Amino acid sequence: LTTSLFQEDDGKTILMGSVIDITERKNAELNLIYQTYHDPLTGLYNRRYFEEHRSDFDNPNNYPLSITLISINGLPLFNEVFGFKVGDEVMLKGAELLKQGVHQDDLLYRMDGDKFMILHPKQTVSEANKMIRSYREAFSKISVENIVLSISCGHASKNKAHVEIEKLLTIASDNLKRDKLTDKSS
Repeated sequence: LTTSLFQEDDGKTILMGSVIDITERKNAELNLIYQTYHDPLTGLYNRRYFEEHRSDFDNPNNYPLSITLISINGLPLFNEVFGFKVGDEVMLKGAELLKQGVHQDDLLYRMDGDKFMILHPKQTVSEANKMIRSYREAFSKISVENIVLSISCGHASKNKAHVEIEKLLTIASDNLKRDKLTDKSS
């Protein structure tokens, strides 16, 4: 809304106003913000969102704070043998399975390539292990192009403020790599 006040020669005051509908512009801005913080394929939060907001979750009210990294095994092979469309189907099925299993306070991210991350406030190691077993079982019931899906997982938790989130990520990543090496289905 824009208004202007005019004084005519005869002393009368005229108030003029104009209204411009900016709905389209505001929707475009909201869409741009959404695209900045979400993975275009899965619609999940992306790495950028995690990087910009991770300090919001790193506080004692969320301890134990856990990170679980999940990698869909063989995704590069799906892409190479069956094409990226099938690889995208694998990612979408994986994202849907993960969405179904996260708790209300958890945050699910697609970090890059075949890797997802779940940030779990107030989750113990035993709860994380139970969740990982549940995910492994759920993935083993899904197949794409007659190939049963499987995942590798890495987990880390913290109970104290002096442990940095970056350290948790490193531990979870190392555990993920170890799991990939020991799991023959990967």
